[in-house]
Amino acid sequence: MAGSSRVGARSGRAVMTSSSRDGARSPSRTRMIMASRENPKRHRLHDNVAKMAMVVVLLLLASLPRTISSERIHGRAEEGSSHIVHSDYEQPDPFMDPNELESLFRVMEALTMEIEWRRHYPHPCSSTPWPGIHCEQQDDGLSHVTRIDFGSLPNSTCKRNATMDPSLLQLKSLRGLFILNCFVDSKTTIVPGISKLASSLQMLSLRGNPSLVGEIPSEIGRLSKLEVLSLSQNGLSGQIPKELGDLAKVEHIDLSYNALSGAIPGELGAIKSLSILDLNGNLLSGHIPSSIGEASQLQKMDLSGNRLTGRIPSSLGSLAGLKFLALSDNELTGELPQSLANLVGIEYLILHGNPMRVELPDFWSKLTNLSELSLSSSGYFGSIPASLGDLIYLSELSLEDNLLNGSIPSSIARLSNIYHLNLSNNLLSGPVPFQRDFLYRLGENLDLRGNVDLCLTVDVPRNVSTKNLSSCSSQGSSLSSSSNSGAANSGLLSRQRSLLLFLLVLLLALLD
Repeated sequence: MAGSSRVGARSGRAVMTSSSRDGARSPSRTRMIMASRENPKRHRLHDNVAKMAMVVVLLLLASLPRTISSERIHGRAEEGSSHIVHSDYEQPDPFMDPNELESLFRVMEALTMEIEWRRHYPHPCSSTPWPGIHCEQQDDGLSHVTRIDFGSLPNSTCKRNATMDPSLLQLKSLRGLFILNCFVDSKTTIVPGISKLASSLQMLSLRGNPSLVGEIPSEIGRLSKLEVLSLSQNGLSGQIPKELGDLAKVEHIDLSYNALSGAIPGELGAIKSLSILDLNGNLLSGHIPSSIGEASQLQKMDLSGNRLTGRIPSSLGSLAGLKFLALSDNELTGELPQSLANLVGIEYLILHGNPMRVELPDFWSKLTNLSELSLSSSGYFGSIPASLGDLIYLSELSLEDNLLNGSIPSSIARLSNIYHLNLSNNLLSGPVPFQRDFLYRLGENLDLRGNVDLCLTVDVPRNVSTKNLSSCSSQGSSLSSSSNSGAANSGLLSRQRSLLLFLLVLLLALLD
C-alpha cells in the first residue's frame, strides 16, 4: 500500500508539474484525467465504439450512388463562385465522358460565345442543363448529349461568325441536331464525315443559314436511322445526291430555297416511308421522274419554283394519300393527266405559272375534298368547266391571266365556301351569274377585271373589282340604239343610191 501511495503521489506530482508548465488546469480537469488513468478498461471500450462508428460511416458512404460527383459530396464550389450547392439527392449530376464533354465545349464555342461555358456551366448535363442541350443517362451510367437545338429562343442564339465544328462527330449519342439562322457571315459546310453519326442521328435540321454552302454530301444517305432531313433556306448548290434514296426510314425531306440544280433523282421514289418532299425554290431541271409515283406514303409534294419541263407524269395519280401538290412556276406543258382524278383526298392543287396552252379537263367533280385550286397564268383556253361548281369545300379558285372564253358557269355560284375567286384577264362574256349576296360575301376577294364582254345584272359593291364592266341593261340599250342607228343609216344610203341612179338615167337621156 505504501508503494501504491508513492506511485499515486508521484503521478499526482507529475500531473501538477505538467499543469504548471502548460498553465494552471482546473481541479475538475485534473480529476477527469486521474479518473481515466484509473479506468483503462473503460477508455479502451470508448475507443472501440468510436472505431466501429467510423466503419459504419465509411460503409454508408461507399453505398451512395456512383453518379454523385466527388465535388458535391465534399461540398466544394468552384473557386470565386457564389452559387449554392444543392442536395445530392434532390439534383443528381451524372458524370460525362471527358472526351465527349470536351467535344461539346468545342461545338458550343464554334456556335456561340454569349456565355463562357467552361467556366459558368462546367456540367452541361446537370439538373440545370445548358439551354438548347438535351442529355440522357444511358446504360453505362454516364450522361450523353442526345439533342442540340440552337438559333431560336428560348435556346441560345448564334454568333455571326458561327461555324460547324468537326467535334460534333464525337457526340455518338446525338439523335437530333437543329441549327436555325446561325451561319450568317462565315461560310461553312455540312461537316464531312457526318455518316459517323449513323448509329444515332434521327433528325437533321439546318435551316435559314445563308452561309451554309457547298454540296449536300452523298454520305447523308448512310444515316440509316434518319427520319427528318431539313436543309431549307441555305446556300447549298450542286445536285441532289441519288444516295438520299437509301434513307429507308426518312419521312420528311425538305431541300427548299437553295441553289440546287440538275435533275430530280428518280431514286427518291423508292422511299416507301416518305410523306413530305419539298424541293421548292431551286434551279432543278429536266422532267418530273415518273418513279415519284411509287412513294406510296407521300402526302405533300412541292416542286414549284424550278425549271422543270415536259408533261406532268400520269403516275402521280397513284399517290392515293396525296393532300398537297404544287408544281407551279415551272416550264411544264401539255394536258393535265386524267389520272389526277384519282387523287380523291387532294386538298391543295397549285399548278399556276406553266405554259400548258391546252383546254381545261372536266374531271373536277371527283376531287370533292379540294380546298384550293390555282391554274392561273398558264395559257388555258376554252370554257370554264361547269364541274368546278361541284367542289363544295373549295375556298380559293384562281383562273386569272388565261385565254378562257364563253360565259361563267352558273354552277360557280353554288360554291358556298368560296372565299377568293379570281377570273380576271380572260375573254369571258355574257352576264355575271352571281346574286347580290354572293357578291357581298366575297367583296374585294372577287376579281372580274379585264373581261370586256362581261356584264352585270345586279348592283355591285364598291369593293368588288369589276373595272370596265358595265350593266347588262346598258349594253342592251347600247345595242338597241346601235341597231336603230344602223337602220336609219341604211335608209339614207338607199335614198342616196336611188337619187344617184335617177341622175345617171337623166344624164344618159340628155346624151342621146
